[in-house]
Amino acid sequence: MSRPLAAFALALTVCTPAFAQDFEFPDPSDLVNSKFSPTAFSRLSSLELYDIGIALKRGRTILILGCTASQSRAVFEASIEQGAPANDLLRATCGN
Repeated sequence: MSRPLAAFALALTVCTPAFAQDFEFPDPSDLVNSKFSPTAFSRLSSLELYDIGIALKRGRTILILGCTASQSRAVFEASIEQGAPANDLLRATCGN
C-alpha cells in the first residue's frame, strides 16, 4: 500500500510546478488601455494614473488621441507627479 502512495506523492511533486505557472496574477500594466481620448484622460483617477505609470515604465506605449507618443508620455508623467490629469499641459502640448 505504501508504494502506490509514494508513487502518487512523487507524481504530485513533479506535476505541481507545471500547474503553478498557469495561475499567475495578471500584470496591472496589461489591463491599461493603449489609447485615451482627451475626455477619457481628464476623467482618470490617481489609481488609474498609477497603473499607467507602471505600464510606461515597463515599455508600453500609451497614447492620448491628438498627441504624439512622446507628447502623450510627457503628459502622463506630469499627471502622475501631480496625482491628477494634467489637462493644462495636454492643451498646451497637443492643442486639444
